[in-house]
Amino acid sequence: MAEKDNEQNRNNPPEPPVPDSDANATSKPASSGDKFSDIPQPIMPPNETNSSDFPPPDPSERVSLPTNNDTKSKTNLIDKIKSAPKKTKLIAGGGIAGVIILIFILLFATHVICFHNWQEATCYKPKTCTICGDTEGSPLGHTVEEWTTDVEPTCSQPGEEHGSCIRCGIEISRSIATIAHTPGEWKVTKDYSISSYGTVIPGTQTQYCSVCGAEMGTKEYTTELTLSQTNALRQAANYLDYMPFSYSGLIDQLEYEGYSTEDATFTVDHCGADWNEQAALKAQDYLDFMSFSRSGLIDQLMYEGFSREQAEYGASAVGY
Repeated sequence: MAEKDNEQNRNNPPEPPVPDSDANATSKPASSGDKFSDIPQPIMPPNETNSSDFPPPDPSERVSLPTNNDTKSKTNLIDKIKSAPKKTKLIAGGGIAGVIILIFILLFATHVICFHNWQEATCYKPKTCTICGDTEGSPLGHTVEEWTTDVEPTCSQPGEEHGSCIRCGIEISRSIATIAHTPGEWKVTKDYSISSYGTVIPGTQTQYCSVCGAEMGTKEYTTELTLSQTNALRQAANYLDYMPFSYSGLIDQLEYEGYSTEDATFTVDHCGADWNEQAALKAQDYLDFMSFSRSGLIDQLMYEGFSREQAEYGASAVGY
């Protein structure tokens, strides 16, 4: 009987149990030892195909903007953005890279950025980029290694010379500066003077170039008086205060007083007397005591040591 039942079961196997419609709808049965058994699996809509290489984002991975009251969400916003799906990061990164590449292309096209191709500087132009036209530095200018003198310079006129540029070959001319003056002797341009009391007032000396005669400089010059010269000056001043004298007459009077010819002559040269005025005063003295003709008065003045010019000036000064 048992064998008959087994044969009947083999010929008519039992129908498999009908699965429950709600059972295993969202998960696949798994053994209790599977560590992923608790992770919910996504449900694919019927007849929907996914052509993307990346699975659709898990709703649990979506980033939600924090509300004003969600302090914790605000604190973790950056961490959530970092944990965004890989596809989102790639799309964002690709867009930024494209913008950067476009900016670089525009910069190169407008020569804001340029891999310069420099052309060396010349005598007239600085170092120049043949792509964008930028320049660097200054023109080299002409360089002449050998100059030929055409006109020699002097102390009053510049000279001239010429030479050829070693780069461009153009002929260059330039002037040569004047040379220094040649110092000559010092000449008295204003004599020193001495007051009647022996005070020396300095004079002036000037130095001139011995080649062109240009004035090179001036300086004061003076002298120191001896005791004899100082006293002779004071003696001469006293004589001129009381009576007129000629040049030679005053020298004779000082020699008569015992001064040497050198000191007497030095004193008369520097006493400051106007000899024309002295001749006029002497002529008036003569006319105050006696009568003279013009010629007689002139002769008398010349006898006193005045020159003819001084005697004639004196005669004219008193009315002749």
